Amino acid sequence: MALSDSPAPRPRRTGRLGWATTRLTDASLWRAFTYLLVGFVVTTTAFAVSAALLVTALGAMTHAVWGRYLPEQVGADGQLHRGAQFLGVFVDTTPRQLAFAGLGLVLFLAVWPAVNHGLGSLQRVVIRSMLGASAREHRLAEVTASRDAAVGDSDATLRRIERELHDGTQARLVGLAMTLGDARDRLQGGHEPAGVEGLVAQAHASTKEALVELRALARGIHPPVLDEGLEAGLSSACSRTPFPVALRVDLPTRPSPVVESLAYFGVLELLTNVSKHSQATAATVDVDQDGPDLHVTVTDDGTGGAHVSLTHAAGQGTGLAGLLERLRAVDGRLEIDSPTGGPTTIRMTMPWRRPS
Repeated sequence: MALSDSPAPRPRRTGRLGWATTRLTDASLWRAFTYLLVGFVVTTTAFAVSAALLVTALGAMTHAVWGRYLPEQVGADGQLHRGAQFLGVFVDTTPRQLAFAGLGLVLFLAVWPAVNHGLGSLQRVVIRSMLGASAREHRLAEVTASRDAAVGDSDATLRRIERELHDGTQARLVGLAMTLGDARDRLQGGHEPAGVEGLVAQAHASTKEALVELRALARGIHPPVLDEGLEAGLSSACSRTPFPVALRVDLPTRPSPVVESLAYFGVLELLTNVSKHSQATAATVDVDQDGPDLHVTVTDDGTGGAHVSLTHAAGQGTGLAGLLERLRAVDGRLEIDSPTGGPTTIRMTMPWRRPS
């Protein structure tokens, strides 16, 4: 049982009475006590079954050695026989002893290991069901992990925006201010307007470039095209790929804005991966509603081999791993079918409305 499967300890109350009541009202205490009883029965039974099967197998294989020392008995045919009985037949001839030894060998090599694995699986089920974390504790751990991933993703996004503003737009605006300042100084110094015209034109061009960068940065935060709906946003995203993408959207109504944004950026991530890694010549994007869920499926005819990988030592993932964590934050799922050689099919499933 993994450490993460262990039940969480109850918070300790203050005072002597609190110290006692904390332990006596802890459900894991009574589960552990119950396991001592159930586990003893299961372990004893498992050992008895395994030991009996092992002794039977070894006994059958070595019957030719020790069977001759058994007392003689009168069989159904009225004759005296010496040896063990198997299915009412005495094993006292060479062919029967060879067959009996072969049966013991089968029990030893095939049946006994399989029974041991089955008994071990039974033990594992008992331990996990009685000592493992409850479904509520598992859910709490998943929510905590998803929250941490969402916080980390938000922090990375803020750092990216800060870096792009500092290294791109801010530097361009500083250059623009310096150009305008130079033009002002020249005008104040009595220079001809024709000599200042080039600086003004340069400042004008820098202003337009800064606006383009700001628009691109704003699209990364919330693309304005999503205001017209998910289908319009995905149509715009698919039109910018270097390969043809067939888009099919079948939505009766619009999902929640959070889910809509997640689906849009998820498709962007998947199409970017297709463009970078799969060597695909075409792709399809299917969006539909199935009951309370929104399904987004991206398929390409590339080389396959897509998988979720954690690349950072801190456990933060990139690419598909980051997409998986964002989906988990809204109780979503990511299914990947990408055999070597392709094709690749990746499905994102998320609730139609963001869970409260």
